[in-house]
Amino acid sequence: NDMERLLLLCNETENKSRKVLWLIDELVYWVKGSNTNFKITRQNCQFNKLIQQIFEIYNDELQEKELTYTITNADTDGYIDQGLFVIVMRNLIFNAVIHSKAQTEISVMIKSENAQHQITIKNEVDENPDDIEKGLGIGMILLSPILKKANFKIERFQRDSIFTSTVLIKD
Repeated sequence: NDMERLLLLCNETENKSRKVLWLIDELVYWVKGSNTNFKITRQNCQFNKLIQQIFEIYNDELQEKELTYTITNADTDGYIDQGLFVIVMRNLIFNAVIHSKAQTEISVMIKSENAQHQITIKNEVDENPDDIEKGLGIGMILLSPILKKANFKIERFQRDSIFTSTVLIKD
């Protein structure tokens, strides 16, 4: 059916365009960070609000795979670089959504203590490697020096079918 093919093409174009826009966003941060006068701009941010907005971007994908998500300790704030936080969380949440097994839950847990924040994302991954969609893979690599300067650290590991990504941030 032509209509179905057109819809698939539109969805594929939207997904590719989204990745290109994100790469541009990451490249802009990288260029700014390459400037010796670049300073991290910290501001008070509501983690829940930012994470919720990112999940809303993926509403179609969440519905298609019948995924749900929870955010624990959602009323937590942090004094961080908001733009950098959004880039990191967008990457990690995108990976969780794309790689999650259908009809499972993505959980986000926020812990804050003594100006240190830990945001953990857990999801059950789909075991079928043919279904894994890869990103461009250079976004986080480009931002590595800036992440370090902003006191961001990203850890990832997998145990059985549960994948965990953790972002550690110091104010």
